[in-house]
Amino acid sequence: MINNTIHDIENLLPRYCEGLANKEETTKVEQWIEEDEKHLQIVKQMSVIYFAIDMLRILRKVDTNASLKRVNDKIGISNKHRLRMGLLWFQRVAALLAIPLLFTTLFLYFHRGEDIAQYIEIKTNPGTTTVVILPDSTRVCLNSESSLRYPGKFVGDIYNLEIKKYNILNQKVQKKREDCYFFAFLIF
Repeated sequence: MINNTIHDIENLLPRYCEGLANKEETTKVEQWIEEDEKHLQIVKQMSVIYFAIDMLRILRKVDTNASLKRVNDKIGISNKHRLRMGLLWFQRVAALLAIPLLFTTLFLYFHRGEDIAQYIEIKTNPGTTTVVILPDSTRVCLNSESSLRYPGKFVGDIYNLEIKKYNILNQKVQKKREDCYFFAFLIF
């Protein structure tokens, strides 16, 4: 009889731990547990093992990545949506940077000062002579080791030239500039 009861308990314990035992089987197992402390420990250990097995089965059945994708799809967050949001933020930043750039460009365009005087300097090598025709058709002959410095743009009636060493000025006056004057500064 004891052997038969032990065999029954061995078959009932897995059903009891899984929660599948009916009332009669549950009362048999609970009576067996009350008989000895060791029986209670065995049932606790089996319950922990069955709980771990159940959790493992659940983890194998559940695909967390697919579940996350489904939730994101329901919310409306997808990779395309993230890309669109990123491009939208990029456009906003570009617009914010374009506005100050536009205002700065307009400010500089309307408040530009007069052109900065740019000078052109021509130097001759030792032993050579050079003939230079200035923008107003004035011909300047530069001797050896001499230099000529003049503005790149002639504005007005007076032109300032800086000539170092000896040079010959031969001016051809155009019809438009009949009253032009040339000032040459000779520096030795």
